[in-house]
Amino acid sequence: MVRKAGKMLLLLAAFMQPAAEAGLLAQQAGVSGAPGLLAGVSRIDITPPLEDLPKPFATIGSKIYVRTIVFQAGGRRAVLVNGDLPTIATDVFEQLVKRIAEAANAPVENVMLSVTHTHNAVRLDNNPKGIMLPGSAKVTAYTADLILRSVTEAVADLQPAKAGYGNGIFHLAAARMEPGQPRGSRQPAADRTLGVFKIERADGTPLAVLVNNGPEPVMAMRVKTEINADVAGVMERYVEQRFGDKAVVLYTVGSPPDVVINTSGGDTVAGRGALPPGATPADPHALMSAVGTVLGEEVIATLNNITTSADVRIQGMLQTLVCPGQITTPYANACSDAPGATLPKCVFTTRDGPPQTLRFGLIQIGDVALIHSDANILPAVWAKVKQQAPNPDKTMLVSLVFGPIHYVVDDSDYAGHSYPVTATTVKPGCAAPGFVRESLAMLNKAQSDKAR
Repeated sequence: MVRKAGKMLLLLAAFMQPAAEAGLLAQQAGVSGAPGLLAGVSRIDITPPLEDLPKPFATIGSKIYVRTIVFQAGGRRAVLVNGDLPTIATDVFEQLVKRIAEAANAPVENVMLSVTHTHNAVRLDNNPKGIMLPGSAKVTAYTADLILRSVTEAVADLQPAKAGYGNGIFHLAAARMEPGQPRGSRQPAADRTLGVFKIERADGTPLAVLVNNGPEPVMAMRVKTEINADVAGVMERYVEQRFGDKAVVLYTVGSPPDVVINTSGGDTVAGRGALPPGATPADPHALMSAVGTVLGEEVIATLNNITTSADVRIQGMLQTLVCPGQITTPYANACSDAPGATLPKCVFTTRDGPPQTLRFGLIQIGDVALIHSDANILPAVWAKVKQQAPNPDKTMLVSLVFGPIHYVVDDSDYAGHSYPVTATTVKPGCAAPGFVRESLAMLNKAQSDKAR
């Protein structure tokens, strides 16, 4: 049974901001009364000093960054913030979104905070212990301050801009596999669509690029002691440098596929990616460079075919669901039925857990719709939204802050005891149907409001 927590926050800036505030926003940007789109960007290095790294981290493989885009049109602002980070704890996330909104003078429903989900960085979490990766109160505090600085820098950078969207193809995408599952004819097809949202200056040069629906950056996981932005960071920096570092590139993960390349090298306890006898594990840095470069080249090729416009309308909405909780043990990637295995047997037990909250929303910028979620939305769930969306070719999902629910799993998948099923913290019947229903409601409302 679904229980809504709070009413749908259709706190659209058009209805909530008085005319005086809209005029103030334009005046602050120095374009009082000017029509069209303004955009500002920032990229800030958030790599922690070596002395602040919690174990197991001990070295810096690549720098990590936070990147911000601020949009302004018709007196309304939207803020997109994306960090080369793994996850953000729920309490930190909620406080940070409010601080971002205040810093940008924008409503919270117009703020999207996301991460690339690299597994080689410190979690933004005051709790040092957690899932897989360490947190750090010290690193969290100064990283949050740097994120706020990136927002104020982006606001100060507001300038006339145009925006447009195009779809490329990431040919190396493959449907997500479970541990030990062989690649073969039964492997489901993956959505290889690569969304590219281009923001350009008045002279036509790129100011920012938001890339969507690439794979999760997990190739650096074998180098467990190294801070690394992984494939996401390679792609971001590759495209930025191709444009002389005069544009910022945000890599956002949607409903993530895997990568065709055998990235694991046989080092996982479940045997995923096992190598043939005599083979040595692949160099993860070489793999990151190769995949990030291929991905970056596809982004650049797609940019060339995008038509942009300054006629842009901004709209934001938020939704919250509270779903009945469950706890499943063990996780599917932490058990084994193999003879002599030291892991627990894959005999799964599910018990009731506390209710859990799913937070998701919509930011509409012109005809581009960004559905964002604090949980990982699995492909079967997202496909139901995209197939029924008013403008599916320009509808993106930005997820993977890894909030309280962790995974939103299609109800039909619960019987399979896949890793996402054992890791999700809610029972079937709530999160997936609620996400689909309310996401479509937001998309349809934005469509009807645009037609007025």
